[in-house]
Amino acid sequence: MPYAQSTDGVSIWYELHGNQNGIPVIFSHGFAFDSSMWSKQLGLFPPSCPFRVILYDMRAHGKSTVGTEHLNISKQTQVEDLLAVYTACGVKKAILLGHSMGGHDNLLFVLKYPERVNGCILYGTGPGFGSDKSRLAWNETATIMAQKYLDHTDTRRIGLGHFCLRAFRQHEGDALYKTLPNGPLTLAKVLPSITIPVEIVVGSADRGFLGASRMMHKKLPVSRYTEIEGGKHLMNISAADAFNSALENALDSLRRHVQTPVQSKM
Repeated sequence: MPYAQSTDGVSIWYELHGNQNGIPVIFSHGFAFDSSMWSKQLGLFPPSCPFRVILYDMRAHGKSTVGTEHLNISKQTQVEDLLAVYTACGVKKAILLGHSMGGHDNLLFVLKYPERVNGCILYGTGPGFGSDKSRLAWNETATIMAQKYLDHTDTRRIGLGHFCLRAFRQHEGDALYKTLPNGPLTLAKVLPSITIPVEIVVGSADRGFLGASRMMHKKLPVSRYTEIEGGKHLMNISAADAFNSALENALDSLRRHVQTPVQSKM
């Protein structure tokens, strides 16, 4: 079973699919899920396809470890764990597909390592918050959510509780945010400066991220928007056929960019 080793020794589980000589595409799941959430998409990637698909489990999720200290979970470790997957798989540059928190953290990766990303697929996600008032309100919600996990005796669920407190919430004291000009508010403010091609996929019934997805499409200079009628937050599972069609179109568009860079809005 393959593991990538992050900078602090945490083991990050990953698996490979598709054409091992193809264009790398790394799938990032959302909070409290793991790489198994993509099972209905794997049929799109036989060995003859043009993509090398890499799935991984975030720390404290799935088959990945938490580490000896629950405190060592942050947006900084999220970005460094993804970089560890790159290194373990010998990837120099990849397309990043992220759902919910995974999409948000992929955008943070773009800010730190722009030269390592060919493009992004942002699925049911957003860029965080544009004001501290909204961010702090979200942090209160995440704190209540975390307690539900921490009250369990199961060590994996306790790990998710600590993850929720330290990486699902958005802290100005996070090591990664300290390197950004506006801390946790940076991502929402710098969207117009992100020039890689971005495919935005969202369901019309995804109330949490429909507005954010539309806003990102307006602000990202090289973006394309797909809204799936009736699709919910986990439509890659509940409406897999519609999602898979959108995913194929998004990847085909990004593949063309890798071969011939796009300069204007799609």
